[in-house]
Amino acid sequence: MNKYKELIKNEILKMNDNEERVLNLNDTSPNKKSNVPDKVDKAVKSFISKASSFIWVNSTSKRGKRNLEALKHDTNLETLSAFDKDSKKIYEKGASFTYKEGGILGAIGVGIPDIPLFLAVLLRGMHSISAIYGFDYKSDYEKHYILKLLLASLSSGENRKKYFEELDTFEVGDDNYSELAHLIAAELIVQKLVQGIFIIGAVAAITNKRTYIKVMKCTRYKYRQRFLNKLNEEFYDMTSFKE
Repeated sequence: MNKYKELIKNEILKMNDNEERVLNLNDTSPNKKSNVPDKVDKAVKSFISKASSFIWVNSTSKRGKRNLEALKHDTNLETLSAFDKDSKKIYEKGASFTYKEGGILGAIGVGIPDIPLFLAVLLRGMHSISAIYGFDYKSDYEKHYILKLLLASLSSGENRKKYFEELDTFEVGDDNYSELAHLIAAELIVQKLVQGIFIIGAVAAITNKRTYIKVMKCTRYKYRQRFLNKLNEEFYDMTSFKE
């Protein structure tokens, strides 16, 4: 077994050992209850149903393909780490944007109406990370997977544990867009309530950034895990090595 295949196996083992710690993100509190206003519920469902048509990450997708080609033709530590470096750049850029956006809207008392915009930022970041690791974010499977991953990342306590466990055996059709959208709206409202208070809502800059970081950490982890598992299973097809 060459050193790169062994490295991949070791990385998978380390990720699996740390999964509970990373995905829980020190959050073990039970989910808060919140009613979803009809307008918000409809807005989120409408947004999610149309998201795939206007959230495009072509440049990121091309970068992901270049990374895969580089890995295929010259497999080494540099080409292997390129995926993680690019996903980190997406994460850092988005965190900065959500901080500014939340601060501006929060300072004027805009909380819950900000949800579609914030949701767009979250989904764009998740689509970008999916593309970086070579997954087709436009496929039906990835669309559903990303929504379920978003729900798992936003949730807490037993719900978070349950949703993350379901991700490992996720199949298209397990959940429909409407159900996922409703649950996502409820989780976002819990994190947006404080932002709807005038002046005090300025803390939305911190709230948005923390939420974004939580979601992106989970997204980077799960996509890196899936990428490494795929690379391990299809090592000789995805790299320059031959059996």
